[in-house]
Amino acid sequence: MGSPAAAPRDGSTPPLPTNYTPDSLRQRADINDVSRAGSIPAGRTKLYAIVRADLSPGAKACQAAHALRAYADHYPFIESAWWRRSNTLVMLEASEDQLMQLELRAHKRGVSCVRFVEPDWSPAGDLTALVIGPEGRKLVSDLKLAFRA
Repeated sequence: MGSPAAAPRDGSTPPLPTNYTPDSLRQRADINDVSRAGSIPAGRTKLYAIVRADLSPGAKACQAAHALRAYADHYPFIESAWWRRSNTLVMLEASEDQLMQLELRAHKRGVSCVRFVEPDWSPAGDLTALVIGPEGRKLVSDLKLAFRA
């Protein structure tokens, strides 16, 4: 198999090498094989996405996705280990004030935490979501699950 193509700058998927075979495609697909990332029932590692409670369900989902992407950028080794060990995500919700307090507590305790600020919603941007790493379980234990009626 030829050398992998560099990722295009526009974020699209790089083209396949010109000299690929079906076996080389299978090997390449193994890199992102989600079947290898199944949940481990006992003692599983979890990431916690906390979204603002006052958002619509669609906005909650989008803001959580943005925050998860930011977390993966900021903490690639934690996110990668989480993905391989369990890929269990807990979606929680909180008020904007609770989000800010939670972020402060996470930073004070050295817990991995990434915020997402939606730049399209106000000139300064609104804090809409946080992702807290597995070591922050106790910080989020009193929050409600998102998408509950």
